[in-house]
Amino acid sequence: MLKRTKYNSKSDIWSLGVIFYEMICGYLPYFGANDGDLLKDIMTGGDKLFKTEKHVSERIMKLIRRCLTVDVNERISWSQLFTEEKLSSSSVFRGDQIIYE
Repeated sequence: MLKRTKYNSKSDIWSLGVIFYEMICGYLPYFGANDGDLLKDIMTGGDKLFKTEKHVSERIMKLIRRCLTVDVNERISWSQLFTEEKLSSSSVFRGDQIIYE
């Protein structure tokens, strides 16, 4: 949205990733004093996700990274989210042992 691209359902997946990240880490994944700075952090900061969060499980980190993939064509889809990540029946967020290692 910051790049003024067309909105689609994968924009909601991005938002979900931001919310998951903030819920688990306690802060936003990207920062910027203005839209330009925020966009720069998003475009260059993907590798910094979870660098200081050693307690988060690999499964959760992978899920959130897939939601926060910058390239919309590579970002996880809703169907993948509910099939591959099995959010429908055995929630990724059920129990501390799954979120935290």
